Amino acid sequence: MKNAKIAEKIIPQSADMPNSIKFCFVILFLLCPLPALSTQWPEIKLLKIPKYELPVAVQVTIAKDPVYKTRKKYLAYPLDEFLGLLKPPKQIGPEELLVIFTAEDGYQSFMSYSDAISESGYIAFKDVAASAKNHWQPFKFGAKMTTPEPYYLVWPNPELDKWLFPWPFKLTRISFEPAVDFFAAALPKTDQKPVQQGFELFTQYCIRCHSVNNVGGKIGPEILVSDPRNKYLVEFILDAPSFIKDTKMPSFKDRLETKNALAILAYLKYIHSK
Repeated sequence: MKNAKIAEKIIPQSADMPNSIKFCFVILFLLCPLPALSTQWPEIKLLKIPKYELPVAVQVTIAKDPVYKTRKKYLAYPLDEFLGLLKPPKQIGPEELLVIFTAEDGYQSFMSYSDAISESGYIAFKDVAASAKNHWQPFKFGAKMTTPEPYYLVWPNPELDKWLFPWPFKLTRISFEPAVDFFAAALPKTDQKPVQQGFELFTQYCIRCHSVNNVGGKIGPEILVSDPRNKYLVEFILDAPSFIKDTKMPSFKDRLETKNALAILAYLKYIHSK
């Protein structure tokens, strides 16, 4: 019970974070480490799946697509069919397992397996409004025009939070990995509340594009090469587009407060000092 109390102190509670993710952090990191298992966790390379193994395609409607900013219709495969092909490891509970979505440029997004199977997600492979030849309509991403090709994860339920139910495009791989393994190198070994809060926020909003100790995405720079003492970092975290024209980094000024950016900075300062 002593360890449980320590866990409650170290891991902050957030209304924005699903219970399964909270449970994952508390239990996996602090209470019951997983036994030594194979590091070759299940993965699917979407472009390598034989056509005869692909699920039956369906048409899905998205009321307001976060990428195109309008109503869209796609031909898509049910996500749960791919998760079934992956065959979740029996020795790991659904709250302890992450589903990791990797794009061709290294971008990674993740969610708990229990959340992934709680809603109807779809892997889209064609925009119904696009031509038969192109499959997709282009959109502006940063300073360039691009498309979601080859695959795009979408969620028809308009009430879902896009930061908790990710929408990665140019998707090429889906894999499983225990949260305790995925986050291990980025986990702060301290009970300082601002650092722990910053870690929670960083994993929720930043780690998809930026890595810490090689944990995370490849679109943005490895955070350890940045100087966290820079006085403009708080403002940059909240609203990067006001600093860099056509940056791929979104603005968080309507979602995060200064105290949240300061917590992220506290976490980065802690990691930078190690």
